[in-house]
Amino acid sequence: MFELQSTTYGARTPAPTNSQRGFTLIELLVVIAVIGLLTALLLPAVQAARESSRKATCANNMRQMGLAASQFATARGTYPCSWPNGDASITWARELLPYLELRSLCDAWDDRLGFFEGANGDLAATIVPTYKCPTAPSDDVYEYEKIGPQPTRMATIDYKGCQGANSNDPIVKHWGRTGWAAGIISREYTSPGKITDGLSQTVLLVESAGGSELYGPERSAWTPARIWYPEDGSWVGRALSSVSPTAYAAIKRVSRCTVNCSNSYDYGPYAFHDGGAYAVLADGSVRFLSEEIEPVILLGLYCYDDGDALSGF
Repeated sequence: MFELQSTTYGARTPAPTNSQRGFTLIELLVVIAVIGLLTALLLPAVQAARESSRKATCANNMRQMGLAASQFATARGTYPCSWPNGDASITWARELLPYLELRSLCDAWDDRLGFFEGANGDLAATIVPTYKCPTAPSDDVYEYEKIGPQPTRMATIDYKGCQGANSNDPIVKHWGRTGWAAGIISREYTSPGKITDGLSQTVLLVESAGGSELYGPERSAWTPARIWYPEDGSWVGRALSSVSPTAYAAIKRVSRCTVNCSNSYDYGPYAFHDGGAYAVLADGSVRFLSEEIEPVILLGLYCYDDGDALSGF
């Protein structure tokens, strides 16, 4: 028997196909657009997370300083101060160093020399991390135009002691006082017994960031002015804050001057967080003071014996 074989004439073997195919221009543009959209959606969340971390560090710095001030008061019977009787060698930030585990830095000063002379001037450029808020744009160390014995380089500080409130402000006419009502950390030593308003009603320290650079209504892109006392932006300087909402608003030509108004010499809290600034009270608690805080409350927080019962801050 013969096996019949079928033969198909004219049939062609299919050409091999290439399974790899490149993107078309339209597809590539779509992918780029999707990536851009996802980035736009995620970037604010990433930035918010980073700022949340920075705020937590800032608040923790204030908590440490508040604890250090309380330990100082327990050991010495008073809170630290700056420039008592005009002595510029004494500042609250230097006095707190031993209670921030930086006794070696404090002891390195040579009391036989002026505060800014010789090795003392070199120490002024030492960065103290606890005195720096990571949100603030100020450099860790700034160059300073030399005047007299001052050093030319100073490490910045983003916090200030609360030296008091202007009792002449019509907002607190009910105080029945005139002149400046003292705060806890001022230009004289304050004993805990003087704080009759209570530790939870009185501020010790507030954020006042920006270093020697001036921020607020006067600052512009072409004239980055300096604060009146440049060394006030350094931890070796006076670093004191006060409040006078009505007078300060008139000076700055703004409708409101409480929190985040200006970091100028002697002004109130100033930070680079959205909506407010941190403060540490005498009881060690840390509060975020809103830019919308009532001026009468801010004035009361800065004074330790005004008699006002404060709430809502």
